[in-house]
Amino acid sequence: MYSVHSTLLENVQRGIVMFEATLSGANSPSQKSEKLYLLAVGCYRSGEYSRSLQLVEKCLEVSSLLPLVKLLRTFWFCSRVVLLSY
Repeated sequence: MYSVHSTLLENVQRGIVMFEATLSGANSPSQKSEKLYLLAVGCYRSGEYSRSLQLVEKCLEVSSLLPLVKLLRTFWFCSRVVLLSY
């Protein structure tokens, strides 16, 4: 199975495609939030930082109580600050 957590970029990209295809079928806010979170992780791991941040923001709109999303958002901002400071 392809996963956005894979160490292989090809598998991450296939995981992104898989989650994009199933996003519209999310029936509850928690399902939608989880899929948005996983898409954000995949986009971040594949270097699509702007898209990753957009997905994190959408995820927070759906479920602002999801701790992993808040952590990912913090990590995203911290890593971008480090990259921009070089």
